Amino acid sequence: MKTGRFLIIGGYGQVGRTISSKLASQFPGQVVAAGRNIRKGVDYIDITAASGFLAALEKLNDLAKTTGSSVVLSVGLEPGLTNLLAAHAVSILDETRHLDIFVMLGMGDVHGDAAIRWMLDNIHTEFTVLENGVEKTVRSFEDGLHTEFPGIGARTAFRFDFPDQHSLPKTLGIDSVSSRFCFDLELVTRTLAALKKTGALRILHQQRAIDFFVKLTKNLRFGSNQFALKVDAVGRRNGGEIKVSSAVRGADEAHMTGLVAAEVAHRLYSGKYPAGVFHIEQLFDPCEFINSLHGIHFTPEIQP
Repeated sequence: MKTGRFLIIGGYGQVGRTISSKLASQFPGQVVAAGRNIRKGVDYIDITAASGFLAALEKLNDLAKTTGSSVVLSVGLEPGLTNLLAAHAVSILDETRHLDIFVMLGMGDVHGDAAIRWMLDNIHTEFTVLENGVEKTVRSFEDGLHTEFPGIGARTAFRFDFPDQHSLPKTLGIDSVSSRFCFDLELVTRTLAALKKTGALRILHQQRAIDFFVKLTKNLRFGSNQFALKVDAVGRRNGGEIKVSSAVRGADEAHMTGLVAAEVAHRLYSGKYPAGVFHIEQLFDPCEFINSLHGIHFTPEIQP
């Protein structure tokens, strides 16, 4: 058992409030909500979904080892639970050739300003993914792929610049990984994809337009507050070519992100983990971790 207190960086935000309140109930008097300045030599958990920032943190591995800090990245839903689902699916196979990651968020959910702005900023993103070991340039909200979310139904999801597709090739040793996104309302997803194709969404390059959409999204809610995550892994098992899938679903994306972060913090505080920079799937058993969370439906393996 470690001694000391929790410093929640950004502890006043939508997700930070859940992390702070959850840990405060488990460790009374040991939680401090703070801004975004941090000192070296402390354990650190990051819920950022920005690939560039996570890549920069990965480079601090030697420093973290020197100071004895355990740094855990990819904490939340996406990245986070998607990483754990990917690790679980890969563990079922003898050899994995390709991972397809699908994320569905509810239009009726409550999303913080930062999350909405990040989503809008990335609608026009051009980025690279690894395909058969070779970098390929792709664009957000293009190249739709059909999938079936357990307990929810069929959806079409489109490419999006989620960070797990950049880190998982390194942590799991896979040559092809892609991440795709959709809303619970199929019509909204397809409409956005169509508007992107026609160029109508270029208006989101303007700050006033972004501000308007952030306000609209927060005040005009429709759809559900459900989220769903699914990973399809293609590879070989027992000499044969197969596809295995694992999935989770639940409600209130921000709250669940906070619960995942609080669970990681609890484990770091209560247990002994190596110093260095790690993604969540490198430290924790996927099934055991997911099953420890409340309010989530976990389908470890979806039969073809």
